Amino acid sequence: MIKHTICVKKISFSDVAPHLLAVLVFLIVTILFFNPIFFEKKSLNQHDIQQFLGSAKALKDYREATGEEGLWANAMFSGMPAYLVNMEWSNGAVSWIKRVGGLFLPHPISSIYWAFLSYYILLLAFGVRPYLAIAGALAFGLSSFIIIGLGAGHNGRIGAIAFMPLVMAGIHLAFSGKRMLGFGLTATALALHLRENHLQMTYYLLFIVLAYGLVQLIVAVQGKTLKEFGLTLAMLIPAALLSVGTFFGQMWAVKEYSEYTIRGKAELTHSSATDAPKDGLGKEYAFDYSNGIGEPFTLLIPNILGGATANFLVQDEGSKTFQALSQSGDNQTANQLAQYSSAYWGTQRNTAPYYAGAIIVFLFFVGMLFADTKWVWWLVSLSALSVVLSWGKNFPDFNYFLFDVVPGYNK
Repeated sequence: MIKHTICVKKISFSDVAPHLLAVLVFLIVTILFFNPIFFEKKSLNQHDIQQFLGSAKALKDYREATGEEGLWANAMFSGMPAYLVNMEWSNGAVSWIKRVGGLFLPHPISSIYWAFLSYYILLLAFGVRPYLAIAGALAFGLSSFIIIGLGAGHNGRIGAIAFMPLVMAGIHLAFSGKRMLGFGLTATALALHLRENHLQMTYYLLFIVLAYGLVQLIVAVQGKTLKEFGLTLAMLIPAALLSVGTFFGQMWAVKEYSEYTIRGKAELTHSSATDAPKDGLGKEYAFDYSNGIGEPFTLLIPNILGGATANFLVQDEGSKTFQALSQSGDNQTANQLAQYSSAYWGTQRNTAPYYAGAIIVFLFFVGMLFADTKWVWWLVSLSALSVVLSWGKNFPDFNYFLFDVVPGYNK
């Protein structure tokens, strides 16, 4: 008789210490970055959230008075379903995971902490050492795109972005031979991501996942490991379905209502409209905030196009513009001209300078020199694609083709 012995490695404190340190660092950085909220009892002045609070007040009052959910929001337009404004869905288990995993930090501050944690876990899944992963996670969570978005009140978008690395971590673990761990993490992370209810970010996440899957498929074909690829895929599909199940009510409600909005079938069109679509958004609306061709250089060089559109030269009393207008002797004309003194000189009508950091961009290119070739193809291709997509109407041959052909892209 052959005896089989199973060896279980004991987990020592030295194994756990880097991860405890990471959690502590992320918590401290979050609190210090938002210290006026924690120590001065202030709150974020989020324009979009202020509008939301006004539109949702009647629904909140009805909930408090009756204990039931209101189904119609009279304050929005000429009325619209309440599930697109303010409704408490039966996804308490997912909400509980977000609160506990976020160490009960207040909303939306917890999204920054989750961005740190998610990216840290992603880097660990790819074999990055914990202390380097901490630095990478901080760079991701404190990126200007996330901070500016949070300041504007785009809580759903930032929350959805915060969980995207966690979804990729689960998928990569599954393809790295840890299928059960990958199954659990993918299902949980995708459920958290979907709970943020920002399907545009989910669509972009799908691009990332499909590109990753294509790389893994090519590797499987070359290495003749298609069976293992199929088994991993067979684990991840139920994980995705399970997480989608936690969001099915909201998703189905949005799908039904979208048919009666500007994303649905057009009933009336202007006779001279060349942009009018038969279904989905019009190109002029969808690509309204397209980057100029040179604008992505803002990721490397801060304020290369002058900064934000809300940054006016007259706000600087030491500027030549302020001095010229103040000395003009015509206050009425000076005040009118001040409105045209925006420092931004790019092509967008409203923008913010999303600076990634010269050091971060430099480290990206250095990292590509040492990364596995398959990850270079994945990351460089996606990075290039993201830049081209950001050009929008300024690169119409490619972007209009995607808009017209790719399913759901015009929604």
